[in-house]
Amino acid sequence: MKQLFLGPVSHCTAMAMNLLPRCASVHHQSGDVVRSYLHTTALSAELLRGPGGRSKFVSQEACKALVEAESVCKGFLPQVLRGSALVSKILDLLVESFRDAASGSNSFRALETPLLTFHNKAPLNMRKALQGRIVSAAGKLLSSPPETYPLGISLTALAAAVRGPGDVSRWKPPEVLQIQSESRWKMPADVRSQVLERDGERCWYCGEKHTDGTNTLTVDHWIPLCRGGTNAMVNLVCACSSCNELKGNYMPDDFAAATGSF
Repeated sequence: MKQLFLGPVSHCTAMAMNLLPRCASVHHQSGDVVRSYLHTTALSAELLRGPGGRSKFVSQEACKALVEAESVCKGFLPQVLRGSALVSKILDLLVESFRDAASGSNSFRALETPLLTFHNKAPLNMRKALQGRIVSAAGKLLSSPPETYPLGISLTALAAAVRGPGDVSRWKPPEVLQIQSESRWKMPADVRSQVLERDGERCWYCGEKHTDGTNTLTVDHWIPLCRGGTNAMVNLVCACSSCNELKGNYMPDDFAAATGSF
């Protein structure tokens, strides 16, 4: 096995290794998929403020797209969803999440309990109808400014997860929870150059430039592709080869909590 040069984060290696396994060899329930995509959705909302959510501001174009998505949630409901207090709560929380995202805060995680309750208890026709409503809202984010694209993609996937399998009793839980994602690509040289230039050729995680040549600079998917991330520029960050390899397929917030980076 290749020995890693960990530089500034080497003192945290043990903590990083104590993170949950990247591919847990346990059976997962369909609700775990909902939780995973909600996690991805919450992180995608951070990207509205640019790579890693480091900026304090959301662009006017992104705010406009969020308002359009909000209006879809508040639209006239199909018969099958009317009168459901749980559906009303979910859509109200979505509206609140869009509004908070426009102001630079993040409240998508508040959706976990009501979404899981709906996923586990609502009949299939209601789950299909709510999926359609969330997908319609997500569609308002897919063709707008590039920073809204990851949120639109993750919301679309979250909607499918909430819908879940048609017959839960016949659904076989997977050994490994693998999230469907965009395909890994051969990154164009100009994209790599743009990311490195944008980030000042400084590693996003350890903050070092590594100009001594001992640790080459790479481009990392901030939200890993296998966790629902995208190839959008806003999801690409400069990373030294050591941090990139150490982070692997961990979510950025999990990696940060373990290593104290960024």
